This record gives sequence, C-alpha cells and structure tokens, in this order.
Amino acid sequence: MIEKTRQRFVEQLRKQTKLWEQLIEKDTDRSTQSWLFEKTAEVILMSDEKARLSQKIYELQLNYNQIAQEIIMENPDLAKILQEMEALVFQAKSLDIQIDGTLEQIYDVIGAKLGDLREELDLELPEEKEKEKEEVEGYG
Repeated sequence: MIEKTRQRFVEQLRKQTKLWEQLIEKDTDRSTQSWLFEKTAEVILMSDEKARLSQKIYELQLNYNQIAQEIIMENPDLAKILQEMEALVFQAKSLDIQIDGTLEQIYDVIGAKLGDLREELDLELPEEKEKEKEEVEGYG
C-alpha cells in the first residue's frame, strides 16, 4: 500500500513538472514555488486518503447490504414497508422535478414579459456574482 501511494505521488509530481518549469521561467519567487509544491503534495496525499476511505466505505456498504437483505428476507412486513417507502420517495422526487420545471417556466414567462427583475428588486446580477467570485479566487 505504501509503495502504491509513493508511486501515485511520484506520478502526480511528474505531471506537475511542466507547471514548475513555467514558474521558474517566469521568475516566480522561491517561496511561491515552495508553497505550490507543498500544497500539491497535500492534495495528492489527501486524494490518496480519500481513495482509501472510499474503498472502506464501499466494503462496509456491501456488508451492510448483505445483512439488510438477510433481515428483509426474514421479515416480510419489513419488505412491504421498504417497498412502500421506495414508492413514496420516487413520487416525492418526481414532484421535485415537476416543481423545478414549473418554477423555471414561471421565471421564463416573467422574464419574457417583464424583463430581468433582479435589478429592480436589488438582487445581484449574475455578472456581479461572477466578478465577486473572481475577486475572491484571485485574492482581490
């Protein structure tokens, strides 16, 4: 496992080689290069940990499903309740889709008849939100 993690880490660092070369060519200061290298290493290690956790979750889910299936087979009343719950959840999700579609139609009609009301209602326009997002991502 450690060897596999080490190999993935090295492979990811090799992929970053072109980025490092570009940074050096642009005379990026050493502290920025060091920070980027450290953060890249952190991301790679976190990704490996996430993969390990995902595998463990998958194994536990399989075990859970097997036990649940055994319990359901032994209890027909439980099976009926679960089927009814699944049917109701499906109906609720279908209604969510219909609600979203209807709200979208309402917004389209209002937009077509009255124009964009966001400005009149003092709501942020999409381009303002995007500009704010860019400023935050770019640190100002």
